[in-house]
Amino acid sequence: MFCDRPTAPSGTIIIDNISCKYYYFGNYCLQQIICYAGGRALKNMKIKREFITPYITFLFLVLGLSGILMFLHVFDDYTQIVHESIGLAFVIFSILHIIINWTSLKIHFKKRVFITSAIVVLLLSVGLVIYGKIHVNEERIIKEKLFKAPISIVFSILDIEYDKAEIILKNQNIIIAGSNNLEEVCRKNKKSPDEILELIIQ
Repeated sequence: MFCDRPTAPSGTIIIDNISCKYYYFGNYCLQQIICYAGGRALKNMKIKREFITPYITFLFLVLGLSGILMFLHVFDDYTQIVHESIGLAFVIFSILHIIINWTSLKIHFKKRVFITSAIVVLLLSVGLVIYGKIHVNEERIIKEKLFKAPISIVFSILDIEYDKAEIILKNQNIIIAGSNNLEEVCRKNKKSPDEILELIIQ
């Protein structure tokens, strides 16, 4: 049996290629059993690491690359969906990675560099959120004023001739004749302001 009485009161035993200390207590090899269970858990955890590490590595690479492309506005029609989907998968695998390595990570929690880095990242994130909100508000205000301004002035700002813009929009079944501003154009043709602008400046 697994817990046969050892030849000495204590020593070392190899279980599934894992070296373990054992101590004999009565009729039960208590330490031997504990060591075996712990060894099996470590082996299973190793399998999980081997599964998670490659995925989290390549997810990070794709997430970083798509983020750079979004920042540079390259392939905007494709990068957003890739970045969002891969980002969600990266979060899931990161959580699993943290769970598996929780014992090791707890050691770093007590170090000053960990607290410092957490504060820096938090402040950076808050700063970006504030900047993004201000930027979005400014962009929204500019668009509102632009779409309420006379069409001739809007086309002049966009550096496009009225006749040329009219032809471009007419090819998309959008009629601007009889409208005083782009807001009316959007309402009459049931189009969003962004769709009208995209057609004009493309």
